[in-house]
Amino acid sequence: MKSLLMTLVILVSNSASPSPFIHGERVENIIIVSYFAEWCVPCRKEAKVLNSLIDKYPVVGINYDLSPDHHTKKIVEDLEIQFPVYKLESVDLVMYPLPPVLPTTYIIDKGEIAHTLYGEQSLESLTKALARYSF
Repeated sequence: MKSLLMTLVILVSNSASPSPFIHGERVENIIIVSYFAEWCVPCRKEAKVLNSLIDKYPVVGINYDLSPDHHTKKIVEDLEIQFPVYKLESVDLVMYPLPPVLPTTYIIDKGEIAHTLYGEQSLESLTKALARYSF
């Protein structure tokens, strides 16, 4: 199986630094990956729902726009995102392919995309989708 370790840029700290890990967790432990954009109104709403899941599941966001670091940091602050956010150009697009719509949320099980959710998700719809898997 293709190694899932990749260099990602962590943008939720004061200084972006490359790291093959997310908050000390191996990449294989990611459960929820959400593609979003600042201009996407449903994405902005969904960020709050994803924030409510971070205590139970490892969540990461991927900024769909090719924004400079300082702008991506501002988006994270403005949307009050509490999970790690990565720039599109730092993501392995084979592992997390570009979605046809935003927001798109991938549920990862055993290092593979197990389920794809298109459009804004509620806490109920995410919880229902996550309940299918044993993490």
